Amino acid sequence: MITIEQLDKLVKNDKAVLFTPLLNEFMPKYGIDTLPRIRHFLAQGLHESQLLERLEENLNYSAPQLVKVFPKYFTPETALNYAFKPQAIANYVYANREGNGNQASGDGYKYRGRGMFQATLKNQYKALSLALNVDFVTNPHLLQEPRYAVQSACFFWFKNNLNRYADCLDGEKVNYRSFKGLSPIEAITRTVNGGLNGFEERKILYNQLKSIIK
Repeated sequence: MITIEQLDKLVKNDKAVLFTPLLNEFMPKYGIDTLPRIRHFLAQGLHESQLLERLEENLNYSAPQLVKVFPKYFTPETALNYAFKPQAIANYVYANREGNGNQASGDGYKYRGRGMFQATLKNQYKALSLALNVDFVTNPHLLQEPRYAVQSACFFWFKNNLNRYADCLDGEKVNYRSFKGLSPIEAITRTVNGGLNGFEERKILYNQLKSIIK
């Protein structure tokens, strides 16, 4: 599928050595088995994980960053109370969402983003537990282990049928429901990220992977 030498062009050598066999094990099991699919999958995964350096969400935001990343939840004034407080930020922003309890429950921080695709919120952890037969609800930290980090991302890709977008030709527009008329990489980004955070960086990674993985 891919080689250590190919992945090494984008990530640190020790990460390439560790993750290449895992990617080669799980990508084909979930239908990520053509050049376009592999390139799109890796572009998203490498961006979300900061080139495989971070398998849990970084919530150590400054006040201006909080307003930019979570404009729905923070104003320049309220952000000052949460700046550089990852646990408080997660418990506030992720409270009462998709199976999470209220702010005091601590579920927001417990079920913060983890894995290669940053699975977030209790219901996502439950779905992964059922699919992979591993209790991530009780042991959420397991998603930070490279094996489960990769497998969970592949499962997410398969569950959301992202191959239908990856199979589109470059320059072609997708023709599926709410994403109709978008470019393939934009449709994939919106599914993985929930928005378009880091979109330009994802495109750069995808173009790099086109020249690396042939």
